[in-house]
Amino acid sequence: NSSGVADNRNALIEADPLGAVLYGDVKSFPANDKRRVLNALGREAQRYPWFRSQDWNAPPFGSLADRESATCFRDILESSDRDQAHESFVDCVLEAIRHGDPLPEIGDTLLAVARDDSRWPVNRKSAVEAFIHATNGLPGPLRALLDDITGGRVADGDDELTGMLLSALYPQHASSSEILTYLHPAKDPRLIGHYLMFWSRDFLERTPASEIPALADRFAVALKSLPPLLDDFHFRRLSGELLVKALQLSGDSAAPERIWRWLGIGLDEHA
Repeated sequence: NSSGVADNRNALIEADPLGAVLYGDVKSFPANDKRRVLNALGREAQRYPWFRSQDWNAPPFGSLADRESATCFRDILESSDRDQAHESFVDCVLEAIRHGDPLPEIGDTLLAVARDDSRWPVNRKSAVEAFIHATNGLPGPLRALLDDITGGRVADGDDELTGMLLSALYPQHASSSEILTYLHPAKDPRLIGHYLMFWSRDFLERTPASEIPALADRFAVALKSLPPLLDDFHFRRLSGELLVKALQLSGDSAAPERIWRWLGIGLDEHA
């Protein structure tokens, strides 16, 4: 009977909430039972913050996200707690938002998490991804966050947030004529993360061919004020690929002075 099913479901939730999320059909649970799963996950995090360490599978958490969840999610994300247990619980909530039904009404809360350097770094990155999913990549707030990071008003110690935002905004909402204002030596050159991957892979792939020659002009100027870039393998390779593209597209028609500037891309003060 229905009461027996509910009792069994509640017993399963209390005994193994992570298993219920990963292997159960939580999407079909009544709203109250989804809240019960969420509360049980919070208790698991209190018991052991790394309770997900044996299975980090994230998409199943999306089954917890629906309109009825928005207020509960907001309360968890806006809590002043910053201990490991709470951040572990926040990790679960952000995974639910990233993979569940879009919830644009909690976009501001997600951005507040992304801006808060008292959070786990992984949660700040997840908050950006969750915002993009929840709001279909609403560009205005993402651009404001990127500009605040660039202006030093929001911390981004390893450039990972910057790389994610550049990838989300370029080229539809950040043009090739302004993108180089966000170029700087990687804060952690050993990290092959979002920032280096954007510049070394996505940047030129996404730039329209018609804009490459003008981009090469600006790039040649930008590098003169950023000489440390020349010490990084990824940016040296980017310089070479941009030079080749510019010459292929306009080498036959460009003025000699312009080609000379392009040929200087990637050279230091000693040529």
